[in-house]
Amino acid sequence: CFNGQNGSGERLKSSISNIDGAEYHCNKTQVRKVISGVVGAASSVTSIQVANLLRLFKIPQVSFFSTSPELSNKQRFEYFTRTIPSDHYQVKAMVDIVRLLGWSYISIIYEESNYGIKVSAIN
Repeated sequence: CFNGQNGSGERLKSSISNIDGAEYHCNKTQVRKVISGVVGAASSVTSIQVANLLRLFKIPQVSFFSTSPELSNKQRFEYFTRTIPSDHYQVKAMVDIVRLLGWSYISIIYEESNYGIKVSAIN
């Protein structure tokens, strides 16, 4: 269970122990429930890590804000889905606008983060 005070290492340890046997035990009660799926994470980097763990247990994951094109690889992330389009479509729309306006030269400014670097590399 997450109480908001545990560090990320403790949360991961707790998550793994919850998945073991696809059952979890929370708040020292006798109630056991099957984990049917996971909602999150908000960042692509975290979703990739979580998806790599959840696939071992065949547990589906739905993300509401992870946009990395890497997560579109269904051979690697077969249990992952999202409710937001991949960054690939954002870049495609920008390229379409440049072509529509007939621009012959553009400059790209991007942040030096996983998001910025990967978006700048999309063709």
